[in-house]
Amino acid sequence: MFGRFVVNDKSSFKAWRIYAGFTREDCARLFEVSRQTVDNWEAGKTKPPRAVFLCLQIYSRRLDFLGEPWEGFRFSKDGCIESAEGDFIWWYEVRAIKHLYAAAKMERGEILHNIRSKNGLDIYGIKTTEKSK
Repeated sequence: MFGRFVVNDKSSFKAWRIYAGFTREDCARLFEVSRQTVDNWEAGKTKPPRAVFLCLQIYSRRLDFLGEPWEGFRFSKDGCIESAEGDFIWWYEVRAIKHLYAAAKMERGEILHNIRSKNGLDIYGIKTTEKSK
């Protein structure tokens, strides 16, 4: 399990830097800027380029920045995607999914429909009401 870090445009450079595991010196080297520039970003004196935030989001291994359905998901260091609840799938399992469907003699759409129906979820993972099922 890992800590929750809410991602939004109001998140500070410092928060992202720390979450990604970088020192100020690391960021200065990575983004090819002076240490003073990094200090200015942290102090809010200047705003870092959007590309800097995107890089920090990627380096943090969090997937929250992809949108609400991905909130709480992350890439682990050992090659899997993990949910906030601790569920995970390995990279090689993703590649094997089509073979699992074939072994179950079911189409992907049929399996997804069954999962969504069982959990009361629509295609976007939003709870449906009894009337809309």
